[in-house]
Amino acid sequence: MNLIKINYKLLGLKKMMKKQPVNTIRKTFISTAIATILTAGSLSSAQADVYEFTFENGGCSTGTCTGPGDALFTIVSPSGDPIMNTSYPYYGDYTWHYGFRTQLGGNLTIDTGAGTGSMTINPFDFFASGPAVPHDITLTDLDDASDPTGTLWLANMLFDWNGNSSISISVVIDMQGLLTSLASIQNGDVIDGTGVLGGTDGMRKGMLPMGPLPIATSTLDTDGVSITGDDGLGGSPMDNGPFQGFSANFDFSKLTFTGYIADTTPPVVTLSHDNIFTSASSFDPYNPGVTVTCTDNRDGIDIITQSPGVNPRLSFTVNSNVNTDVVGSYQVEYRCTDSAYDEPLNDYYAGNTSAPAILTVFVTDPDGPVLTINSYNPFVHQACTAYFDAGATASDPQDDDNVLTQNIVVSGNTIEGLTLNENGNTYLINYDVTDSGEGNASGAPLAAITETRSINIVDTAKPIVSIFGGASINIESSQADNYVVPMATAVDANNDCNPVFGGVATTTDSVNFVVPAGQDTLQSTLRYFATDSANTPNETQSNQVVTVTRSEPVITLVGGDVSLVIDDVYVEQGFNVHDVQDGDLTAITTSGTSAGVGALGNYLIHNITIRDNSSSIVNSIVASEHNGPYTVYYDVTDSDSNSAVQVTRKVEFRLNEGGGNFTLLTAEGSTFGGTNDVVFNWDESFNTFETDINFNMTISSELPQPLFGFSWVTHHIRVFGPGTYLFDTTCAVWQLEAGLNVCNNPLSESQTEQFLSMTVEEGQVGAHILIDWNGNTNIDMVNVWNRDAVWDDADGVSNIKNNLFGGDAGSAPDPASTWMLVSTDVNGDGINGSPMVDGPFIGFYANFNAAPSLDPFDTDGDGIQNLVDNCPNTFNQDQKDNGGLDSNSPDGIGDACQCGDINGDGKITNTDSVLIKRHLIGLPSKFEVDFCDVSGDGACTNTDAVIIQRSLLGLPPGLRQVCVAAGN
Repeated sequence: MNLIKINYKLLGLKKMMKKQPVNTIRKTFISTAIATILTAGSLSSAQADVYEFTFENGGCSTGTCTGPGDALFTIVSPSGDPIMNTSYPYYGDYTWHYGFRTQLGGNLTIDTGAGTGSMTINPFDFFASGPAVPHDITLTDLDDASDPTGTLWLANMLFDWNGNSSISISVVIDMQGLLTSLASIQNGDVIDGTGVLGGTDGMRKGMLPMGPLPIATSTLDTDGVSITGDDGLGGSPMDNGPFQGFSANFDFSKLTFTGYIADTTPPVVTLSHDNIFTSASSFDPYNPGVTVTCTDNRDGIDIITQSPGVNPRLSFTVNSNVNTDVVGSYQVEYRCTDSAYDEPLNDYYAGNTSAPAILTVFVTDPDGPVLTINSYNPFVHQACTAYFDAGATASDPQDDDNVLTQNIVVSGNTIEGLTLNENGNTYLINYDVTDSGEGNASGAPLAAITETRSINIVDTAKPIVSIFGGASINIESSQADNYVVPMATAVDANNDCNPVFGGVATTTDSVNFVVPAGQDTLQSTLRYFATDSANTPNETQSNQVVTVTRSEPVITLVGGDVSLVIDDVYVEQGFNVHDVQDGDLTAITTSGTSAGVGALGNYLIHNITIRDNSSSIVNSIVASEHNGPYTVYYDVTDSDSNSAVQVTRKVEFRLNEGGGNFTLLTAEGSTFGGTNDVVFNWDESFNTFETDINFNMTISSELPQPLFGFSWVTHHIRVFGPGTYLFDTTCAVWQLEAGLNVCNNPLSESQTEQFLSMTVEEGQVGAHILIDWNGNTNIDMVNVWNRDAVWDDADGVSNIKNNLFGGDAGSAPDPASTWMLVSTDVNGDGINGSPMVDGPFIGFYANFNAAPSLDPFDTDGDGIQNLVDNCPNTFNQDQKDNGGLDSNSPDGIGDACQCGDINGDGKITNTDSVLIKRHLIGLPSKFEVDFCDVSGDGACTNTDAVIIQRSLLGLPPGLRQVCVAAGN
């Protein structure tokens, strides 16, 4: 139904691996990107540092793997399942569960400044169909808004495999572990055990963990240029080649650094403080009283005070004009140079020089006073609160510091004690002081350098929100209709000087009163927001947690849907009731209305009813009636009149108890695989048109028995009566459910290879089936079955074609077995089944056979066993079935016993009602009297005519399916 999803793990037939068209848009982009990088000067060393790494494949070149591998390749199906690489030696490697991850080897080069890179990956065996050859691999830094971490890179590559050339792969990789390890890396260093987890780390229920990776493939999707979304699956779906829709993952757990191609990133010099005061007679720029640090991405760290540094690969240059004999301000300039590496000469030389770091040195008179501002400068003061200055402190070698501090002169803006709102102004307060002159060498008083504090008035206080009801409340789910979201008030924190508009906090959240199944309570959070009117508005959030407790009782069935076999009688398995307020009841099997006592109160248990498919209430079910399916309805009301959600149980009919057969044949008709534990469920109804949506059969594996290690699941099966049908295999499930049959083929042309045709002859049964297997979903197939017949190749040995699968699930079938439903040759090519046109087994034939009959009896002696005889008590070898109630389509009841068919045409119409009335008043008519008693009262009366008329209008009581007088 969907795009063809191919897994070659099981096929082993190269002719099945069809060459797929290349996505020329992505291929052109990748080729252009490669050319751009290669013509840009081969990763010019004038742009940034260029690093080289290697990674090894764990010794997977001699038939076995000696280690886990430094890099790993994983391919994931659209449903998120890993696909096993069946090539040796990977298939024989237990480390990664026999091929679910494939070890890789190769080389990596990255230019951290240009944000580009390249990679080579050695060819590796793939699905036992020759080597996969990656080539033209480029890396690009996604340094944009889509990369909040700053560590995401885009990897584009092409690879050739099995006749498919230039298959494009594009993935988003996270290089956090690698990039954060480059600061002081040395030749031979290994990067491992650091970084983020790969997108496939938790697959197979966590059985294949890789741990933190230096380079990890993410779950982000890409179009080859940018990020397009996140589907939660590792890698990005491929859009060309034989693996369309599948995602490739390349993860690197260990990288070995082999050296620099170029180091052109300069070091950085930092100062612990950008200014310093000194009154000393000398100043040493190599020990200035602040910490001067040089940091280089490759050569490490050095500090100038360490005589003048201990890292031989870093050197400082100092330019100072400080004159300690003259009072004033001076600047000292610090630079640092790293050691570049010449790869061809294997030698280091003076390389990149940093930008200067400037230290301002204030030289003061050793006898003069010094001012120190108390508290912060600049000072941020909250609006609408009184300002009180913290002042300054004075010190002097000769004068008393306390006395000198009291003599500080304050000038500038006068805001002491004022309550100001923010206005955008910066207020300045100046501090000055002069000493007494006593003890000074000059004998004259000396003034300190003026210090100035700047004050900014700002409002950074968030509003205060008060929610009615408080931070949490508890209510019951039955109160949903009367519940109103509480109001909330909001007041600005700074004396409400920049108030919240309207004084209220608002919320757009709501309370969910639908408590999920399996829970008694559900919490919803109401988030209230308020914003004040400050110049830079302050927003606050306050929450109220609302806990909703379930009010209504909950019904849980004992057991599930019921599937009956011939002569089984339905037995109610019961149900349990859970109620938070009233307590619990268990194992209830009562029909009708009754009361049960819970822990705290009473329940009313009512309306436990059984209805058939015509909505008629019945009291019991016997499978041999074959007039289902039935539905059992359960309803409960608790002591507060809260009603439980109605629960239903479906009662269906199985054709067999198991022992059915699945046989998969190759394009040549030889047996390829299958199982012998297949169970069929069918209500014996039919579809008439391809657009019908009566999905009326299930086929399943009872154990289940996997196909080549992977489980298969059939779904959306429709059974058809006689006719010719054409199915569009491009239809998605939702389109089938909507009654569509021409779906995704091009409008301008019909691609006939995307259709499956099926002709069902009289007495046969046909089916359109969807099957999922190993990540391939909605694979189309058709089967046409003969009823109560043998398999086409009964001897099982005369030729290679059509041999039943023997297998190891249950007992191998006897080739001469009579099957309830046996698959036939649909298209007349001599091979049972119909060749598939989509999925991984294109051209193969899937055959399902319902188990040999469990009822060997033939009551009417017509040679047809009761189980499959459409009139088991009336001799009818031709099994003719021309229709049913106002229908030309077979209804499963033979014409030989069709009750209500008065004129013998196999159908029940208004004509039959008229014929009964004519017969009753003595008028001549074509009349089959044995088919008149539709009421079952043993006579042919006007009541029978009325029942036929009401049935044609869809009114009860409905027709009997077979007439007693007709031998049934």
